[in-house]
Amino acid sequence: MKNTFNLFLVDDDIQEKENCESHLEIYSEKNDKKINLIYSESLEAAIEKSNQHIDGAIIDMKLAANGDEGNEIIKSIINNRIRIPIIIHTGTPDSIDINENKDHISIIRKGQKSYSDMLDELYEIHDSCISKIISGRGLIEEILSKVYFNNILKQKDTWIHYEQKDKKRAEASLLRLTVNHLLQHIDHESEFYPEESYIYPQANTDIQTGSIITSNDAHSRFIILNPACDLVVRSSGEYKTDRILLCEIENQENICNTFLEGVSRKNIDKKISNLFRNNETIYYHWLPKTDFFDGGFINFRKIKSYSKDELTESFNMEPIMQVSNSFIKDILSRFSSYYGRQGQPDIDSSKIKETYLTKK
Repeated sequence: MKNTFNLFLVDDDIQEKENCESHLEIYSEKNDKKINLIYSESLEAAIEKSNQHIDGAIIDMKLAANGDEGNEIIKSIINNRIRIPIIIHTGTPDSIDINENKDHISIIRKGQKSYSDMLDELYEIHDSCISKIISGRGLIEEILSKVYFNNILKQKDTWIHYEQKDKKRAEASLLRLTVNHLLQHIDHESEFYPEESYIYPQANTDIQTGSIITSNDAHSRFIILNPACDLVVRSSGEYKTDRILLCEIENQENICNTFLEGVSRKNIDKKISNLFRNNETIYYHWLPKTDFFDGGFINFRKIKSYSKDELTESFNMEPIMQVSNSFIKDILSRFSSYYGRQGQPDIDSSKIKETYLTKK
């Protein structure tokens, strides 16, 4: 049985509606899809219908004399946490005003693409793991429902009691507990993709354990390695610690070239494997490259500490990202091991070896 794709079309031009319907009929037959059109021609009707089960939207910017109705509809969808792919289909792209979401919503000038092309774009997201996991009817919502009914409601009296004592603390604690339940459903055996290593962009602008910041000249990158308790901001605005610990991230290409210099061709594969598995040396830790980050190697030998004022003066205090929790634990463990290592004293083993050799 084919699942129905509910397409939300918002446009006050009846010819656009008819054009869309014509393409839907051809597209459905050609691609063996079942598509239901939900149509609105006004701001009020669109906001009301946006609460229906919709899987993708094509929205015009100008529905009346004001010309910015499309902005209001998109903001309503985002504010109501309706997670669907959206295409802005407009003859007035200069009127778009959706702030930080502008870069993540497709903007297509009328006449530039057909409705069939736009459907291809919407389906690409709808049929991907993005929608299957994160959409309003995705796997996370399914798991949250199970957690709510099977776990949290069984403890409702306890959580209501906690909230009555300290609302802020109870909410933070319940959020952590819910995340822990979600983590139980993760396949820990599957291989990681590099993007999992980071929280990008970081959820807030405060520096955290694992935050990556840049020097003011943007030439150098550093990771913050203070434990989380150090970075708690007191009521005075100061951190709990008086020193922020930074470790430099070096260019991946430079490190690789250094380690591969003079290495024979037959040993290059092993050398590279060891380097990127953090087995080549104990003072480098690899950070993988992604579309939003060049990657590199944390050099545990290149550490510096700064006061808050020194840090503010020399660095861009808005982190570009944060290393995710499971990975920062490994980094901190290796960092601690590097500085906590104890070298074994040299022992004259010649007499021991001689004893065994004489037995042969």
